[in-house]
Amino acid sequence: MAGKEVMLSNEMNDLLTQVARNRGVSKEDALRTALALLDVSEQQRMLGHSLGVVKQDEKGGFTVVAVLK
Repeated sequence: MAGKEVMLSNEMNDLLTQVARNRGVSKEDALRTALALLDVSEQQRMLGHSLGVVKQDEKGGFTVVAVLK
């Protein structure tokens, strides 16, 4: 595995710390998850698609609540 030092603003470091704490993982694991999501987003963008956030209702239907372009 390759190592890489990343400089983050205080705000981004605080966000990473909070996300890691909320998920019960290390900051490194939280950052790996974020990069994996960025990869999915980029792959879909290159196909002309958008990444969306949906909310599932009680009947199994979905409502789009956000679209990332």
